[in-house]
Amino acid sequence: MFETQIAVTDYNNALDELMQQYRDRAVRDIHVNVHRVLEDLNLDGMVYAADVGLKTTKKCLDGTRKEVLQEIVDWIHDPDINAPRIMWLHGQAGKGKSAIAHTIALWSKNVGELGSCFCFARDRQTERLENKMLSTIARDLANPTFRRALARAIEDDNTLRTTTDVMQQWEKLLLGPLSKISSGMVGNIVLVIDALDESGVDLSRKHILSMLTSTEAASLPSNFRILLTSRPLSDIVTALRDARHVKETSLDNVPAMLTQHDIRLYVSKEVKGFRALVRGKLRISL
Repeated sequence: MFETQIAVTDYNNALDELMQQYRDRAVRDIHVNVHRVLEDLNLDGMVYAADVGLKTTKKCLDGTRKEVLQEIVDWIHDPDINAPRIMWLHGQAGKGKSAIAHTIALWSKNVGELGSCFCFARDRQTERLENKMLSTIARDLANPTFRRALARAIEDDNTLRTTTDVMQQWEKLLLGPLSKISSGMVGNIVLVIDALDESGVDLSRKHILSMLTSTEAASLPSNFRILLTSRPLSDIVTALRDARHVKETSLDNVPAMLTQHDIRLYVSKEVKGFRALVRGKLRISL
C-alpha cells in the first residue's frame, strides 16, 4: 500500500512537471507569435516619398467639372469584371487635371476606397520620385491582409525594403502580395497618380509606363482602379494610347459651353471673396 502511494505521488509529480512544461511552451509560443505579428507589420525603413499625397486645397471648385467627375466615378464603380483597370486623363497645361485628381482622391477617401494618391511635381524632379512611387503606394495600402503579405515579402527579402528598382517594386511589393490575397481585399481600391509628365525626362517614367501597359496591369483584381493624369507627351501617348485596358479621356475635347460654365462659377466665387474683403476693410477704416 505504501509503495502504491509512492508510485501515485511520483506519477502526480511527473504529470505536474509535464503540465508546467506545456504551460511554459505555450507562453513561449505566444511570445514568439506576438513578436512575429509585430515584425510582420513593421514596414519601417521602406522607401517612401513624403508629402506627395492628397491635398484638399487643390480639389475642384464645388459645382465644376461635374461631367468628367461623374464619368470617373461611374468607371470606378463599373461592375463589369472586364472594365479597364486604368483611366488616363490627359490635357494641356491648365486644363484642371490635378484638380480633378485631388477631387477624386478626396471623394475616394470619404467613401473608404482610396488606396493611395501619388502626385509628381516639376520642382521635385531632383528627388527621383519615380523610384519611390510604387513602394509608397504599397505602404499606403492599409488593408491588413495586404499589409501582412507585404511584410512577409520583405521578411523573405530584406533588400526590398530599400530598393529603388521600379520593376522589383512592381513585381514583389505589389503583384506578389496581391496574388496571395486575391480574395481578401473587399470593395473598390482607387489609386491616383497625378502629373506623371512632371516626373522628368522620358527616361524617368520609362519603367512606370512599361508597368502600366503590362499584361499584369491589365489583369489586376477587378476592384482595382488606377486614375492617371498627365499632359499628352509623346512617350506617354505612344505607351498608353493603344493599351486595351486603358480608358482614355481628354480634357482638350471638353465642350466650350461646359468650360464657360466652370469659368463663370470660378469668377463668381472670386468676386464674392473680393467683395467680402473690401467690406471688411471698409469696416476697419470706419
